[in-house]
Amino acid sequence: MNFNNERMQELMLIIDDNLRTLNIRFRQALFISLIAAIPLFFLLKFSFYQLSIKNYTPPEVTRPGGEVAALSVVDSKIFTLDSESYSGYVKIKNINLDRGVAELRYEASFKTLGGSMATAVSGKTFILPASEKILVFSRFTSDKKPDLIEFNFLGDTRFVYKPQLPNIDIEKQRVQFESGEEFAVLGAIRNTSAFTVSQVYVPVLLYDNKQNVVGVNSTLLNEVKSQEVRSFRFVWPRKVEGVVRAEINPEVNIFDKKLLSTEVEEVELR
Repeated sequence: MNFNNERMQELMLIIDDNLRTLNIRFRQALFISLIAAIPLFFLLKFSFYQLSIKNYTPPEVTRPGGEVAALSVVDSKIFTLDSESYSGYVKIKNINLDRGVAELRYEASFKTLGGSMATAVSGKTFILPASEKILVFSRFTSDKKPDLIEFNFLGDTRFVYKPQLPNIDIEKQRVQFESGEEFAVLGAIRNTSAFTVSQVYVPVLLYDNKQNVVGVNSTLLNEVKSQEVRSFRFVWPRKVEGVVRAEINPEVNIFDKKLLSTEVEEVELR
């Protein structure tokens, strides 16, 4: 280190001695030239930078997941409840792992085998990521017996990414049957999260011993508080033959910004 400092001092002394031999005006001109060269250096550097990025195209930045796969209707069925009253369902499959549909508008046309329109229902629902949506039509009337469902998505299907939310766990409890003049399924759900859930969609599918769907129903449970156990009861006007089990998969609309609240927020709103 000392050796380098001594060499630097010698170099500066040599430069100083050489400058002293020059004419004073020449030294002033040299000093002014050095000062003027500083902004010129930065100007040339900036110009070179502009030329180097002129034709540069940055890579496209996308979130993981790539293109979305379209929704598909994978199952549908109609059931007779009583004279001119029917129920039915469609199953909509979404294979996108991190994207769903916050608002899906649809129209369901119930038709005879000959293609005649019995009735039609339109509405909107949500589709969760990586899910099979059971969209239930609990009861509708028609003077013609419908045999099939023609289901259409209305407008553009806009996929959105799954929002970041705290854990929401809705547990099923105590599912059992009641059979008599009418048939019923009783059960309950428990909200194990730390929040009040504004609405829980509860569809039920009834299966026989051959895994065929023989009945459907659904309900909405509103304002289910944290740790609350909420009961429900599905009723059919007559006995549903061959039922061996009920499949119930509660859903919450994770895209709803008002889905979760706390008791403190509820008191403040009052």
